Amino acid sequence: MTTSASTMMEKIEQYLVHKRSMGYKMIKVVSRLRAFARYADLHAPAGPLTVDLALRWATSSKGTKRITQIRLLGIVRSLARYLAMFDPQTEIPPQQMLGAADSRIPPHIYTRREITALIRDVLISRR
Repeated sequence: MTTSASTMMEKIEQYLVHKRSMGYKMIKVVSRLRAFARYADLHAPAGPLTVDLALRWATSSKGTKRITQIRLLGIVRSLARYLAMFDPQTEIPPQQMLGAADSRIPPHIYTRREITALIRDVLISRR
């Protein structure tokens, strides 16, 4: 990355070039990274990427599910690791700052009664 990149949008475009040069397609995250760049350039022009800035962006949309906020912060974390190589003021958001990214619904263990009812319903529906 060149030191001439002053806006977050310029930094992100250079990050995308770098990642693509290594074979990453970066298709799914481009719009999210650019949305972050617009936010950063508006709220912290020419400033470094900070944990506070990343957290404010990831949680800025009302009604956004927590899992989405966690994933947004993860996208910015990857960017921050890259930017930290060129700007020592860059802060990398910690893992699981908003919680775990892979939240799973606990499995349902069917009772004998539920299994019997399911089998009965399947057999009845086949008639």
